[in-house]
Amino acid sequence: MLLIGSAFVLAACLGLFVILGLVKAPEEPLAVLHRVKSMSRGEGAEIFSKGDSDSLGRLRIVTVPTLIERAERNIKLSGHKAGWTLRRLMMGKVVAATVVGFILATYWLAQPSGQRFTLFLLGTLVAFFFPDIWLNSRAKERQEQIVRELPDTLDQTVIAIESGLSFEGALQRVAATGTGPLAEEFTRTLQDMQLGMSRRAAYNSLADRTSAEDLKRFCKQITQAEEFGVSIAQVVRNLAKEMRLKRKYRAEEIAQKIPVKMIFPLATCFMPVLFIIILFPVGYGLAQQF
Repeated sequence: MLLIGSAFVLAACLGLFVILGLVKAPEEPLAVLHRVKSMSRGEGAEIFSKGDSDSLGRLRIVTVPTLIERAERNIKLSGHKAGWTLRRLMMGKVVAATVVGFILATYWLAQPSGQRFTLFLLGTLVAFFFPDIWLNSRAKERQEQIVRELPDTLDQTVIAIESGLSFEGALQRVAATGTGPLAEEFTRTLQDMQLGMSRRAAYNSLADRTSAEDLKRFCKQITQAEEFGVSIAQVVRNLAKEMRLKRKYRAEEIAQKIPVKMIFPLATCFMPVLFIIILFPVGYGLAQQF
């Protein structure tokens, strides 16, 4: 019975792969050679490309459009890691859910029960949505790192401007010597302008690639300074000063939240043990008297 059930589940998994288009015929040698040459020229080096959601094909039937849009946004926010596409993410979700579901289905068929069937359903759902949860955490982590790096980066930009460099030259120097997601975003923005994109369009694109409000404000003020003829150096100087103050207030806010966050572990872990230590001798003495 177990072997028959396992074979049935495995056949269903293979049928799902064929329906979704995950199992394809091997590529022709010429197609593989063409793809390698395209990669060598730098094509397809980013995670996402325009219209990447159109490449999902039959994978669209396993999720809803809202989750696809959220995944696209999270991939953009988490940075362009080479080799990852929206299609690969969806394939990972399907494969993970299938593998975990097959294992748990085999475990359930070995001794059918309501608890094992519930474990099968919950485990399959968790395996399917885990890549989305992981991607969302990576996106939040990257944006938080951008917020932390922005004040120091603006300070370095101001120093470079005061030394005689232009704004773009100072930004390029800071991006070349810096590390982290903010330096990567500034490098990409400068590359967009070198390829012919206007400054306004390049900084609007940068604002679209981030959820950090401080960086969005920086992009907005740079474009407004160019539009109204204001000194960009002065704008950056004022922004750097404001970002330092915001970082100070943010640190003070986190410090003030620590006592409140300590109440729960104290009430659940420390206080019960303390009460037991204090009250145990009293209770033991009363028990001996009676």
